[in-house]
Amino acid sequence: MAAPSVLTESTKRLIRHNEYFVPAAPFRFIVLNKTLSVVQGSDLKLDLKLEGDKLPADVYVETGENTFKLDKDNISRFHYQFSNLQQNTRFKFSGNGFSSAVYEIKVNQKPALLHFDVDLNYPAYLHKKMKGC
Repeated sequence: MAAPSVLTESTKRLIRHNEYFVPAAPFRFIVLNKTLSVVQGSDLKLDLKLEGDKLPADVYVETGENTFKLDKDNISRFHYQFSNLQQNTRFKFSGNGFSSAVYEIKVNQKPALLHFDVDLNYPAYLHKKMKGC
């Protein structure tokens, strides 16, 4: 018996015969980072894991018009260092002619201290009064 997903995918292709369908990749891109959020000016080490059959030897990250090769840790693990992030950055992975979904790194404004108050409480032996600054 055929798997139900095979039947529904084939039916979809018959009904929408004029539409181009991207071939399914024999592997999956899995981002291992718990969060894709950094403070402005910070770096982010992006960790990637591949699962599936026929894993690509090389994986690339595409950001806008730029493409960079990820560093390979082993056959299924890769990483890439985004440096000095200043704005939200959209990217996707590619390998063996297949691409991932689009991801986005959220860049948060660096917190700034604009004003603070201090109450000084001097020890009695200094004979100074408490002052607010």
